[in-house]
Amino acid sequence: MTKEFIPYEEARQLIELGYYTQSVSGYSYPKRILANEILFQQAFRFFRENYKLEGRIERDDDGELYKFRIYYYMSNSKGLVAYGVNKESYEEAELLCLKKLIQLVINEKKSNTLP
Repeated sequence: MTKEFIPYEEARQLIELGYYTQSVSGYSYPKRILANEILFQQAFRFFRENYKLEGRIERDDDGELYKFRIYYYMSNSKGLVAYGVNKESYEEAELLCLKKLIQLVINEKKSNTLP
């Protein structure tokens, strides 16, 4: 089950980018994170909903290796922003995709083009 959770360093970076946990009462609040607290699906949803960036993990053309693609969605179109090299496992490609999403947002925030 631990492979479902993002590593601590990436979780820390998500908090810095504005990731908040949802409480039972419905209020969002910053939270001290512990190792293995944020699921990959939650992290990918964060980028989709807040930055219009969608990360996808796919098999390569031969079906033996995995790669990732990141799309930016605008009103009625999408554009490929980044893609990753082939990896032997889905989990490797997933982690690389997450790291690239974080890097993209950090770089864009530095250049003041993202909220």
